[in-house]
Amino acid sequence: MGVPFYGRGVESFRKSMDFRNIYPIPEGYTEQWDKSAHAPYIEDSNGEFVFGFENARSLQIKCDYIKEHGLLGIMNWDYSLDDENLTLTRIMHSLVE
Repeated sequence: MGVPFYGRGVESFRKSMDFRNIYPIPEGYTEQWDKSAHAPYIEDSNGEFVFGFENARSLQIKCDYIKEHGLLGIMNWDYSLDDENLTLTRIMHSLVE
């Protein structure tokens, strides 16, 4: 399974942004949760989608899925896009513990 350490959005917000730069969410926007995709997204003040990304919660769900189904691993693009606490990298490392 592949996971990005960046997000993608609409041109009026940001077409692309590294995970390390997503937080704090800019004023006027809110983080939401897509129950079907098991992933966060950002919406504007009108409730319109503007940006999708992975976070610690969504990545943990994906890692749990990999373990539960005996999949062979996970890959990401790219470690340098993680935050200074290596939040996403540490979650991925839990697969080998």
